[in-house]
Amino acid sequence: MQTFKPIASALSRGNYSSNDQLARRLIEASRQLDWPSARSLGAKIGEIDLGRRGWWLKRPEHGEALAALLQVPAIDLGLHAHEPVDAHAFSRFPELPPLKLRQERPCRLAAPWRLGTDFQGKPYGESWDDLALWFEPDSRAAQRPDRTVHWLHVPPGTGLNLLWEWLESRGRGEYLRVETLSECSRRFLEMRPFAVRVDREDAQDVHVLASRELDLPVLVVAPFPVPALPAAERAAAHTFATWEFFEADRLQRRSMALTNPDDRSEGIQRYEWRLLTDWQDTLLLWVERRIGAATNETLLSASGVRRWMSGFSTEFDALRPADLMAICHLCHSIPERSLPPAGAPDAGTRLLRHLTGLNPHRANQFSRLVRASLTDRRSPWRSQLPGDTWLQFLGASGAAPADAEAVNAIADAPSKAARRQLAAEVLAAAESRSLAGLQANRLLMEMEADQYALQPAFLADLVARDQILQLVSSAEIDRWAALCFDASRRRLVDAALRVTPFKTLLQVQEQVLSMAPGNPLAIAAAEALFFAVGNLAARGVPVPRSLHSIAGRVLPSLQRDDFSGPSFWTRPAETRDQACEHLSVMWIWSLMADPPLAAVPPHWGWHFPAWPGDRSDPPVFDLLFMAADPFGARTHAPLLDVAERVVTSLKGGTDAPPAFLAPLLLARAVREDRPAPSEWLEAVVGKSEVEDFFLQRVAGQPAPGWLLPVYLSAAARSQGDVGAWRFLYSPIRQWVLRSISAEEADRVLDEQHRHLLWSTPSMLPPHLRSWLLLRAEPRKQDTAVRATIALIGAGEVEALERWLADAWFGPQAAKRMWSVAPSIAAAHMSRQDAADEAQVHLLMAAPSDHLASVVRLLREKPNLLDSSQLALWAVETASRAGPLAEDVLGLATGWCES
Repeated sequence: MQTFKPIASALSRGNYSSNDQLARRLIEASRQLDWPSARSLGAKIGEIDLGRRGWWLKRPEHGEALAALLQVPAIDLGLHAHEPVDAHAFSRFPELPPLKLRQERPCRLAAPWRLGTDFQGKPYGESWDDLALWFEPDSRAAQRPDRTVHWLHVPPGTGLNLLWEWLESRGRGEYLRVETLSECSRRFLEMRPFAVRVDREDAQDVHVLASRELDLPVLVVAPFPVPALPAAERAAAHTFATWEFFEADRLQRRSMALTNPDDRSEGIQRYEWRLLTDWQDTLLLWVERRIGAATNETLLSASGVRRWMSGFSTEFDALRPADLMAICHLCHSIPERSLPPAGAPDAGTRLLRHLTGLNPHRANQFSRLVRASLTDRRSPWRSQLPGDTWLQFLGASGAAPADAEAVNAIADAPSKAARRQLAAEVLAAAESRSLAGLQANRLLMEMEADQYALQPAFLADLVARDQILQLVSSAEIDRWAALCFDASRRRLVDAALRVTPFKTLLQVQEQVLSMAPGNPLAIAAAEALFFAVGNLAARGVPVPRSLHSIAGRVLPSLQRDDFSGPSFWTRPAETRDQACEHLSVMWIWSLMADPPLAAVPPHWGWHFPAWPGDRSDPPVFDLLFMAADPFGARTHAPLLDVAERVVTSLKGGTDAPPAFLAPLLLARAVREDRPAPSEWLEAVVGKSEVEDFFLQRVAGQPAPGWLLPVYLSAAARSQGDVGAWRFLYSPIRQWVLRSISAEEADRVLDEQHRHLLWSTPSMLPPHLRSWLLLRAEPRKQDTAVRATIALIGAGEVEALERWLADAWFGPQAAKRMWSVAPSIAAAHMSRQDAADEAQVHLLMAAPSDHLASVVRLLREKPNLLDSSQLALWAVETASRAGPLAEDVLGLATGWCES
């Protein structure tokens, strides 16, 4: 089904190469009308094809001028009638029923994530309540908004248009959309809260915010983060005690505060619209249900799409909701079994043919733009570029005028068929030099005013991967190795090498080894091959030993000095993901390959742990290990899989491991019932993801006895620290205490450990509470005993018997026994061998329904209570004795007569 794109269709028939060029001509043709800037007008022209025609419908004269310039009726542009404003059409999947914004909630794929930390240094995290005034205007939190600027950064492709339309439909306040904040600077001087969407970053944004009313709650939604001050003003902006701060006027000082992430008085509250971990599965299921409810004529299967995508390794790491929606649209009409497999060397090209409707001219254009963008390293891959730049990539500039010779040839053709053939050739030649066709198919989309990008982004990536594969197969190492020096393109090289056959990888290795070691391209290719082989091995793919030779070329070039770790020339480890990949690759190389002939520096012991080296010192100051946090990284599974193999291979030297090996080392010690140092435990406790990981490794296995004193000692060392609570509430503590029997506790705990454990009876399991009461010494652990007696349940009531005769705790124990197990209390009170003190405490605490047993006991043992005790008992009992009141008073008569 073709989507209605009147502007793209009009451009393909006219002499306009872009929306911006059309905008400039429109302004010139109708100067009597009030137009925005050419760039802004170009964006509004482009919105017509996206179904957003509100600006034009409010200005019918402007719409008529556009229709006249394009020589089409206004009805053909969709400007003839007002459209409903409460529905969102899915431009990437036109067949999907529009979302009714006032009645339906969008699929929840992301959440506002507040950046920064609070006064205690704790990260803020997900923050719906902070933005309730706009997201949930009827909620209680909406009544108390923070009177400051809330800046919500919505990255491209994560649903900015849908989010904004949904906010507008739900809110009862004021919602503005502007190109820059300067356009609504006056509105910031009023006190009424409002929300504003900003399309373009501007140097004056900070100063507009600084000039606002101080107590004004405002939400700014933008496709870019909070702007920074100009470089000239930035040096001393974030420090209070500077000359520049005291020299600044009031407005400049507020600008400094607003751009300071640590300022909590006047600073901007920063939020990021962050995708949830499971957003892909959520969106696939949502789209499947929605399209399935609308039509039976769909081939889309959420499980099928997920199965196809799972064949790719990292190719879809940068996927956005807009990209996944395009994949769903493709699978709506094509079953996933018809899609190319991940390992196909032409996977991108085959997908492109599907998306272009088998139009070879369109597919060829897209491929040419991909190739040109890939090899032109002046701009990062996936950059948004002006229309003229994309035309230059096609070898054209501006609109291509009709070829007079070609037109004459058509006119002179002998037959209708020949004229059609020649006309088709002329049209194809014109299309090959124009962007209109790509725009009509949404393969080149205007993201901002005169800024276009190849779309869908994943398709451009896959086509680029195909092209790099061709370069690798044809031994053009100079061309593809050069891409490794650019981070945005290096991942495409990695994706290509990941699906390259081993035979071809061996040829690459031979070619690299034949090149001079100092050749920059040889270094780049060698490191790319080293990582490709390592990543394959980390995924469990058997790698031929013949490919191990590349390590001998790479390793000698990694040493910079006598104390730093390995440093790759083309691959920095600046992020968690990068550091995790570096370690997993180096670790798997040490596991699968023999140590190189050239000795590895001894201080690299933890970088290549399966090779001989010094592992006596922890790598705490190594930048790589500081960055690598596999439990906090987005893609941590490969490193943890390799780490498990490393731990299994280690025979010794594990006294000072990297912190993130601790849960694996501790789990191995538990399985082998071998005591472990408390440092391993301290590295695990208090970090929820690490604790869960460890407990998964020991699932179904009881904790060994030696672990309890180790745990208690570690908890004792943390006393007084801010994080001391983590040992008390850790699920590892629950697992350990659940596993330990009373007999084992007697065996492994000394007096000091018992004191630590008994300090919080409420956090002990029932069987250890009983053990506490059986082992505690009167007058030494009275605080623990008192707290424990109050917690004893019916299953552990026997533990109370020891304390029934105690002068201090007997009354409390008796009262508790009657409360949880009255039949046992009654039986114990009546036992012939019961201590008198125990019987006294039990009868004094006996409830009314057991009063007959008490009277009987006192008649049997008239001297059990002295006269004062008997009188006290009678006074307290007579009023609730009922028919036994006379018996109660009769027992006390002797005292009364005296």
